[in-house]
Amino acid sequence: MGTLFFVGVLIAGLVVGSKWLRKKEQMAFLDSDVDDGVLLEKYKVSVGIETVVPQATAISRALPSETPFRLKEIVLSEGHRNLLQTIEDVLEGRFRVFVHLPLKDFVDGGSVLEGKEVSYLVCDPHYFNVLAGIDILNKDATETHFLRELFSEINKPLVLFPKKQIYTDEEVRAKLQFFAGAEQKCPNCTSSMEKRKLNSAAEQWVWVCDNYPRCKGHLKIT
Repeated sequence: MGTLFFVGVLIAGLVVGSKWLRKKEQMAFLDSDVDDGVLLEKYKVSVGIETVVPQATAISRALPSETPFRLKEIVLSEGHRNLLQTIEDVLEGRFRVFVHLPLKDFVDGGSVLEGKEVSYLVCDPHYFNVLAGIDILNKDATETHFLRELFSEINKPLVLFPKKQIYTDEEVRAKLQFFAGAEQKCPNCTSSMEKRKLNSAAEQWVWVCDNYPRCKGHLKIT
């Protein structure tokens, strides 16, 4: 009888003890959660998560779901590509040709040059000196007049081409012969010729015989 009583007390003690230990472990676990929560809040404040995350979310919502930018398969329009290729073929790689070059990149002129460009600029291949401008007549009359005046002021020829899709070697060569390096012969005496502007205010260039004024031979540059 005494033995059974002792065993019963021992078992009851073990049950109570295990419950007490379990309770203690739970309290310790809750205390650790509180401490971790406090540390997390302090970390958020230190790095500014509370303000950065909402701002990043707002920015991401403001951005379009798809970018509006798309890479074109081929650069330039068909007409511009064709004329560029023909120019390079005619010049045979002896000059550098820049495309859609802003005027302010090669002319000093202040804010009046902002937003204006020339379709092509032909330059010396080594020193990048400007030799001539080439433009397609797809601008309004005011802009074309401005280009004419500008190239006249800097004493460089401006060659104008009509806007179209196909340009032949013959028509490009005829317009670019004056700086493409081809030697011109006087139709009257077969002497060499040089390129000259008709007068300081003119926009027309001509080939003039080296023997001028003895020889009046000349060729109009179209």
